[in-house]
Amino acid sequence: MSASMAKPVFLHYTQEELNRNFDQRTWVANALEVIGRFPVLSKATRERLAHHAGVRYGAHPDEVLDIFPAAPGGPVQVFVHGGAWKNFTKDDYSFAADALVPAGIHTVILNFSKLPSERMPVVVQQVRRGLEWVRENARSFGGDGSQLYVCAQSSGAHLAATALGKGASSFVRAATLVSGPYFLEPAC
Repeated sequence: MSASMAKPVFLHYTQEELNRNFDQRTWVANALEVIGRFPVLSKATRERLAHHAGVRYGAHPDEVLDIFPAAPGGPVQVFVHGGAWKNFTKDDYSFAADALVPAGIHTVILNFSKLPSERMPVVVQQVRRGLEWVRENARSFGGDGSQLYVCAQSSGAHLAATALGKGASSFVRAATLVSGPYFLEPAC
């Protein structure tokens, strides 16, 4: 059946249209080039900035984070990466620390499991656990756990928003959640 004859599966969208709209790479001509820079920039960041790599925040092997410390007593920014819930790790996003650490902001890059190796509720709990761990342990790396902020993009923004909705908002001061897919009914 041609796309023009395909039946809508959600509102007026066909499955093909939904798939295309949920794949952000189709919207940016040089998406693979941009994404390809992430590991290169991140490796350079890890070589340039002092950090604690692979710190465990939970029992699952994926529950690790990297800490890029700044001046003692400063605020803490936790970055939750995107990747369609199935791509990338903390190692691809170390570059987020480049602007924050020199500004006196401790930066934590959170890792978590990917779909489909774990189900969404498990991954959301990992993100929440990671945020709790950072709040409780911020002093150990010079941070102020009462000044905890979250920054996230794409599917990471969805995970962070869901974790905030499951109680993390009681101790996170503010969150910047960019380009998150928050209306997922068509994907269910």
